Amino acid sequence: TEQISRIFKSVGKIRTEQERAIAGDIVTIAGVSKAKLTNLITSSNSPKDIHAPSIEPPLMSIDIIPNNSPFAGTNGSKKMSLYDIRIRLEEETEKDLALKIECFNNKIKLLGRGDLHLGVILEKMRREGYEFQTSCPTIECKEEKGELLEPLEEIIIEIKFNYISSVLEKVMSRNGTMLDSTNLSNDYQRLKINLCSRAAIGLHSELISETNNDVKFESNLIGYQPFDKNLKKARKNMLISCAEGKVTSYAMRDLERFGVYFIKPGTRVYKGQVVGISKDLEMEINPCKEKALKNVRTTEAEEKIFLSPPKTFTIEDAITFIGEDEYLEITPMFLRTRKIELESALRKKNKK
Repeated sequence: TEQISRIFKSVGKIRTEQERAIAGDIVTIAGVSKAKLTNLITSSNSPKDIHAPSIEPPLMSIDIIPNNSPFAGTNGSKKMSLYDIRIRLEEETEKDLALKIECFNNKIKLLGRGDLHLGVILEKMRREGYEFQTSCPTIECKEEKGELLEPLEEIIIEIKFNYISSVLEKVMSRNGTMLDSTNLSNDYQRLKINLCSRAAIGLHSELISETNNDVKFESNLIGYQPFDKNLKKARKNMLISCAEGKVTSYAMRDLERFGVYFIKPGTRVYKGQVVGISKDLEMEINPCKEKALKNVRTTEAEEKIFLSPPKTFTIEDAITFIGEDEYLEITPMFLRTRKIELESALRKKNKK
């Protein structure tokens, strides 16, 4: 318990000290060394206890570790240590009651309401010059009477009619349940869906990509259900760099047929970095291959190379995209996806 010593009220740019404040006043107080949201200020002579409304528990968590990739620290960032990251996150938890952190020797577990909630915090830190790595998100389950339960969400989607079949296909593939459908206009319809939080990871990003951002998405926690053992995250086959250096147009011209890429000529990559999504099987490629120099001029020397633009990600898209054996590397200038184990031989050994 602490006591307020002074009250200040601002009128324009002028701040004046006040004897008292009434309902509706926006004031600054002095005398309280450490305060946070939901703290109650009341009279010391006749105190009244007002309970703050309960806050829903975090549904999702990610692990944050210092950046240890081959390119760590090359972007000029000076805020890379676990201590700096922990102090910054502790400051954020004082303002955001839905955000929690748990500290360990070599990592920080960050818990929040969802991928957008966590993505906003990570983006703020990136813009402030922090550099770190994150794991893929994990849903926070609970146990009651010996049974494992996972969060269940009610999702409301407003979308155009011509995308409805695609949305329903995605929902059914994630073991979702259609509850209601309402016509909003001649073009739009509102869908109400029940979906467990584990299955909802990445759904918002997929809908935004498919509809060119013409979708409204809202989710609310409605309770818990028994853990669905039949639901498994679809495995994406990645294209992984087996070389370190600058990406060349010559190499990308031959590699484009294998999938969609996150890189473009001139980008620096390292061994074990995920550079694209494969159309078929996961494979290792060399995007840094250079054309052999010859002393004979050919018509190919004058040939122009046209490449497809690279796929780009926001942080919230990227953390839902990566797999359990991958990290998202976040720096002030770049977002990179990498395998946790960079050495190809060790990755193959671990799979066996």
